[in-house]
Amino acid sequence: MPKATGEKKKGKTGRPKKFGRPSKSYYLVLPEDVVTRLREIDPDMATAIVKLVEGTQFTPVPDGVEVHLLAPETALVWVGEIAPLLSWPGVFLHKVEVGRFLLVLDRHYDLARFELDVRDWIEAGKSTGEEAGAFEKLAEGLRQMRLQNQSLRGATFL
Repeated sequence: MPKATGEKKKGKTGRPKKFGRPSKSYYLVLPEDVVTRLREIDPDMATAIVKLVEGTQFTPVPDGVEVHLLAPETALVWVGEIAPLLSWPGVFLHKVEVGRFLLVLDRHYDLARFELDVRDWIEAGKSTGEEAGAFEKLAEGLRQMRLQNQSLRGATFL
């Protein structure tokens, strides 16, 4: 039997949620090449972004620091987001992915000086908790590199 005029429908009506959960509209400005690549994932831009994010594995740097000796005079250091390093004089953090940075030293700031400054920071007790642990691991990694390869003194350091 038809409903009387003015009687409300019971149950859900209207458009279903796009992603099956609460969502919100955003205005984005993206480079054209990024838009082209997103459209290859899905013609709908929002769906492409969701697919990309949900398919991305976030792998933070273990313990906040990874130190690698690449060659006799080249070292590579990955760090997590260690706040003091973001404004440390002579140190540049190049973001590679979320929570992962490539540590780059200014050409006038050598490895030995950096290691000593990190150790001074630790001894002064300027960091606590996870941050202090990351500094400890960084200092130990720098120490191991120095002991393994004496030619790192004054070396090109990434």
